[in-house]
Amino acid sequence: MKNEFPGYLVLLFALALFLCGCQGGRAEPPPPVLGEPFTLGVGESAMIGNQNFSLTFAEVIRDVRCPTLVNCAENGPVEIAVTLLIQGGEATRYEMNPEEVPKSYGWAPHQVGYFEYLVELMSVDPHPEMPEDAVDFGDYQATFMITLEE
Repeated sequence: MKNEFPGYLVLLFALALFLCGCQGGRAEPPPPVLGEPFTLGVGESAMIGNQNFSLTFAEVIRDVRCPTLVNCAENGPVEIAVTLLIQGGEATRYEMNPEEVPKSYGWAPHQVGYFEYLVELMSVDPHPEMPEDAVDFGDYQATFMITLEE
């Protein structure tokens, strides 16, 4: 009977390891909801709650912002491309930047209307600290908020 007990423990231990391994992956975040900020990395998409509406952070077009540890005479934009899609429709590409600036600056807007939705680009990170701090475009993350247009 002594020999059966250790075998039983080994079996229980192996089963526990197996069950723990099945739960070890990265948990998927809940889908974004209207009126709540959410963040995407380059190439990532999100379906907005139960709206049949998705947003994809397609690419970083350019980043000419003044580094945070430098005193610049002017600050440029960071501009990204997003793709918006209503289920069953055609995808539409927009260029956006997180700064609210007059159209005369020639920068992409920080908000775009798409059907009954208003998409706002709230921020793009990381922000370079020094001019030599090149950021790989794949490391960028953008924070958005989507609301219904009034």
